[in-house]
Amino acid sequence: GNFDALISRRKESIAISTPAAGRAKGKSPSEMFSALKPRRWAARLLVYPSRAFSASNSFYASSMAAAETVGVETGLYGFGVLKTPEGFRRFVDEAIQKSGELVTYISQLPPSMEIIRAMDEISDTVCSVIDSAELCRNTHPDREYVEEANKASMRINEYLHVRKQAYIKGNSTPHANLIVLDKLIGARHELAQIMGCKSYAEFAIRPNMAASPDVAMCFLLNLSKSVRCKADEEFNIIREFKRQYLNQSGADLEAWDETYFTGMMKSSAYGLESSVLSSYFSLSGCLEGLKVLVQALFGATFYQVPMAPGESWHPDVVKLSLHHPQEGDLGFLYLDLYSRKGKYPGCAHFAVRGGRRASETEYQLPVVALVCNFVGSPVSSTSRLNHFDVETLFHEFGHALHSLLSRTDYQHFSGTRVVLDIAEIPSNLFEYYAWDYRVLKTFARHETTGDAIPEKLVKAMNDSRKRFSATELQRQIFYSLIDLKLFGAQNNDSMDTVSMVADLKQQHTSWNHVEGTHWHTRFSHLINYGAGYYSYLYARCFAATIWWDICHEDPLSPDTGTALREKFLKHGGAKDPVNLLKDFIGDGILSCNGGSIPDVSSLCREMDL
Repeated sequence: GNFDALISRRKESIAISTPAAGRAKGKSPSEMFSALKPRRWAARLLVYPSRAFSASNSFYASSMAAAETVGVETGLYGFGVLKTPEGFRRFVDEAIQKSGELVTYISQLPPSMEIIRAMDEISDTVCSVIDSAELCRNTHPDREYVEEANKASMRINEYLHVRKQAYIKGNSTPHANLIVLDKLIGARHELAQIMGCKSYAEFAIRPNMAASPDVAMCFLLNLSKSVRCKADEEFNIIREFKRQYLNQSGADLEAWDETYFTGMMKSSAYGLESSVLSSYFSLSGCLEGLKVLVQALFGATFYQVPMAPGESWHPDVVKLSLHHPQEGDLGFLYLDLYSRKGKYPGCAHFAVRGGRRASETEYQLPVVALVCNFVGSPVSSTSRLNHFDVETLFHEFGHALHSLLSRTDYQHFSGTRVVLDIAEIPSNLFEYYAWDYRVLKTFARHETTGDAIPEKLVKAMNDSRKRFSATELQRQIFYSLIDLKLFGAQNNDSMDTVSMVADLKQQHTSWNHVEGTHWHTRFSHLINYGAGYYSYLYARCFAATIWWDICHEDPLSPDTGTALREKFLKHGGAKDPVNLLKDFIGDGILSCNGGSIPDVSSLCREMDL
């Protein structure tokens, strides 16, 4: 308990000092958190024991020995070892060695105050490095010192296994979900057998374009082969970066390294600051961008319209009419964009009322809602989005347009009421619009100067997005394979889902499975989709074909809009999806063993596969 209190005070002093410095430098919250992690966690994890030394022999005292003699040259902050930037390497080596000795010493002690003193010695040993590196990386004018200080922080972080522990803990709980998943698989398998199918995957996929699990599996396996070579190359690049960064030629790349190092590599290569990007994306500006989009493509305009008493569910909600000058109102869109307590936590499109032919002269207009959770309020002029939020907004807007622009005789086929294989095509397609400079320059303007977003910045965004894209695609294939395999088994009585997922990861990714983890029990799409997650990749391939063959040359032209509306969006689910896509993109859809799959060539060219 006394040691916990000591550590708590240490953590408080750390938390008090560093964030203010981060803000002063204009760092984003995520950057400040990243900078804090080694220090915040160091003291807590230093319960890796040690050996108690007298004050005169402490790590700090021995490292400061050169400063004891007046007139003798010392190193940075009085540490004799820090006379050169490379001194940080020795600083870390000595701290790790000393801590290891202390660990051995403590492991042999009975419960006593000596353990507390030895633990504090570990804290002093490691925090001397962490604190010195933190000060250096934030203030030193010599870039070599800053880089070596960064490496020192990272090596200490590696030694303490912070990210490893976070990864394992985050992917091994709750353990009870393993039982829940087994029950879900069993119940769905029983349902499939009642319906005369061999597996739930067969039952779920039969109405879709894929038509059978074998067709979906064939698509995934072929795509996995296409991406494997480049994904392996990316893996090797990340591993080499880690080795250079840590100055450890034999360091292996682990699952918990991916996000950390890819983020670091993207940041250093493209210099993209989240605060700079968000300065161009006010929420109001992004909504204007959506209006520009529908005006340019479809000749229609969004107008805000009043709501009847009792119609709205919250003061933040607004209602828009999508109006065409010749056709009149096309449909209505509720916008509920701001986060609040108790609200659905994500971003989504909700159908409220489907369009349908009510009579020979009357059409029931569709009504939909676009729900997001952005920070701010309608009365605030400071609500700004990061680019991920912008992409999400455009994604959900693609769903909304699918509903608003469909014109079907029956509401059962209105808008997004389509087979699963094509439901995500419009949303994936409109994500491209969120990355295209020709589109972004029409609404993305700097919050202070009003200048349009620079083309150079948009190019850097796209270059960053493309880097490690094969790794991301490989991960999505892996997720789809998990989903298809778990619900495709014909005998589920003795299925070991952990082993199955581990085998799939070994076969279809460049990364190793971490023993003791069961990430898949937190993958909520297994519930929402169930043998249907492959459809995201179907949609991505179809969207790539549509973008490059139809939209890319002039994404805002009326001709592009006419093609999108007349050949795809207006049909909803009323037209056979295979014929719909054949009429729209021709060779972009292929036959395969009694089902249909997308041509992957456009996506592969886009990703240089």
